[in-house]
Amino acid sequence: MAKLKPRARLIRTIGDKLISGPEAAIIELVKNSYDADSPNVDVKIVPPKHKNDDIELQILEHGYIEISDKGHGMTYDEIIGVWLEPATDIKAKQTISRSGNRDVLGAKGVGRFASARLGKKLQIISIAHNQGALEKSVLTLDWEIFETVKYLEDIDIDISRESLSLEEASTGVCIKVTELKDVWGETRIEELIHELRRLATPQTNENNSFDITLDLSAYIQSEKRTDYLEEVKKAKKRQDVPYKAFSPYDFDGVQFLKLNNRTIQSLTADTAEQLSTNKEDIGNKIRPFSLGEHCDYLVKGSFDEAGAFSGTLKILRGDKVPVPIELEARELSQNEKSCGATQVVLKLYDLESDSIKRLFKVMGLNYEAFSLKDARKFIADNTGIGIYRNSFRVRPYGHHDHDWLNLEKRRVQNPSHRIGHAQIGGSITISDEVTSGLIEKSSREGLEQNGSFTRLKSLITNLLLHVEAARFGYREKAEISRAPKKDFKSAFEIASLDNISDAIKSSQALNSSEKQAIQAIVNKTSSDMDKVLKGMDKYLKLLESRVSLGNVVAQVLHEGRTYISPVREANKFFERFAENLTSTDKYGDYARQRLPNTLEGMRLGAEGIHKLFDDIDPISGRKRLKPQEFNLLEVIQKVERLTQTNQSSAEVFVDHQVSPTLNCFGFMGDLQAALLNLFTNAIHWLDTEESEYKKISITTEEHEDTVRILVSNNGPKIPPIHHERLFNAGFTLKTAGHGLGLVIAREAMRSSNGDLEFDPSSNSTTFILTIPTKAKEAGNDETY
Repeated sequence: MAKLKPRARLIRTIGDKLISGPEAAIIELVKNSYDADSPNVDVKIVPPKHKNDDIELQILEHGYIEISDKGHGMTYDEIIGVWLEPATDIKAKQTISRSGNRDVLGAKGVGRFASARLGKKLQIISIAHNQGALEKSVLTLDWEIFETVKYLEDIDIDISRESLSLEEASTGVCIKVTELKDVWGETRIEELIHELRRLATPQTNENNSFDITLDLSAYIQSEKRTDYLEEVKKAKKRQDVPYKAFSPYDFDGVQFLKLNNRTIQSLTADTAEQLSTNKEDIGNKIRPFSLGEHCDYLVKGSFDEAGAFSGTLKILRGDKVPVPIELEARELSQNEKSCGATQVVLKLYDLESDSIKRLFKVMGLNYEAFSLKDARKFIADNTGIGIYRNSFRVRPYGHHDHDWLNLEKRRVQNPSHRIGHAQIGGSITISDEVTSGLIEKSSREGLEQNGSFTRLKSLITNLLLHVEAARFGYREKAEISRAPKKDFKSAFEIASLDNISDAIKSSQALNSSEKQAIQAIVNKTSSDMDKVLKGMDKYLKLLESRVSLGNVVAQVLHEGRTYISPVREANKFFERFAENLTSTDKYGDYARQRLPNTLEGMRLGAEGIHKLFDDIDPISGRKRLKPQEFNLLEVIQKVERLTQTNQSSAEVFVDHQVSPTLNCFGFMGDLQAALLNLFTNAIHWLDTEESEYKKISITTEEHEDTVRILVSNNGPKIPPIHHERLFNAGFTLKTAGHGLGLVIAREAMRSSNGDLEFDPSSNSTTFILTIPTKAKEAGNDETY
């Protein structure tokens, strides 16, 4: 019988193929520390020293990478029986760590090749408990030996052990790799920092936390480079300072880590002194990439094993109201298999300058300190949809340069509707390989391209279609997509064609008769356009009462049921006891005893229904009578009653300081419709915030023949970028708004010779209604 006789160089060949790069090698060793139940892992990189700081010259002192932890360590026997057995299945069989608190990350048994990828020589110092004492094991290995010795069986590896007392040391492993293969300069270290920051989710369980530190203190910037960089900074043009080459290791490692490891907290620190005293922002602890839930659109939910999705969409730049998303499971295609249950969090961003400015303000960042390019890069660094298992990212998913869902390709076809890769971040949490069918490659570079992975991509892409449609609808209504203005004032100005008339008059190339002929055509065109616009304007005014009525339908139903309930109960009473009212038995006594309360309930119910109909009568859409004088306070009180249920639900208090003798002149329904819209909007937005005191305030300012009614609330303020759009038909920041309320409210006020405007100078959200206090002079009623 013949047997395979592996050559020694097979170890190097397999190792180089399995570990894609030095950053991946360090990540693999960090995961081993996690599996060992260590609370932390410390990574230290020390660059080599070359003659004259020239990397092309002789190495005076080798650099090294050291990775140490405080886990349970490996005994002498474990190093020999496990670590020195490539592709061991011990982690595949023992899926839980020794403490029972962690699901192990390694299962392929190939992590030891990571050290071979980093450098030529390896030293492992391990301290572990063994039979009631501590055992220290030291392994040294020159990976070059696998190139010089012919067969694996001929290689002897140096390993020693000694016993230690429990007081002498603590358990853990320290791996030191020397004679490094790669140049660990700024570019490579920046990539490593990014990889470490993306390794673990920010939501890692605090009771089972795992901290990663990176020590770059051995990197020191020379005075020559410091002076050179200062000279470049002061130069008016870059070409004014001749280029100088420096060693790739010539930089300040501590400052470099701080710059590439910044969090929102460090960016929002007010002063440099605050940065230096803020414990959260000093030291070498790696911070996960995270903007928290700061984004424009937030999706949270889960797919079940069949592929049905249940979750919500919040438009955080809008009213933050969770909108349910329920998607039925799609049938598996021929190329798909179940990918198990998954948890999904998606964060979407708008990248227009106004949108980024708004987001930075919400995050507490100074937008002016960034260029638009840098601001977009800051967001892009935090984008990428990561796939996580056991709280750790599966590389390379979630890297800002890895578009595994082909989002950019989708977006090219429809850029206004589709989300690009740089506009979305988040996490997809998957279950274990057996349950999900999502199997990690031996190289640790992604998941196998099988039916389960195809299914996962299909489910996320389908979810995005629904989210993108909701986002596009909101952007259109909020006019973020730069839709043209729709207000009639601008339309009438355009329709006048004054600019064309002025051009005709100033033209020197036309004689008088030619000018008159062209002007006649312009006038007719303008007149035709004016008629069309007036017809549209008239139609909008016809809608005003009906749309306003729609805003109170819920209130009418609620109040109506309240008033009808005693009437229905009375009906049941008479059906049951009508014949007993005149009898002399016990049923007669009971019926006559209940009769007064039943009749009183009927009376109150009938009065309530009458009052409700009286309140909504002005916006019923009936043909108008002549304008008349009415009491302002009575209208305000009617609006209060109509919104009472919503006020109570949102815990909103109304405070009005209005004279009971103050009268207005016009159509009472117009003012009531406008006030009703303002109340409804204020209650909605006050309900989106957590506050102990939510208030709507109404004050008045009387002038000679008009009164200004100021309606304010202490809810979220309207961003300045939206001020000029507030009265555009279709504009809304509500998730389910129609964008007509304010337009109709203003038109209603103008129908009574009044107006409605927004006050951008107020410290609170304030709208001002203006309405006459007395009739116009005789003969002017036609203006109504």
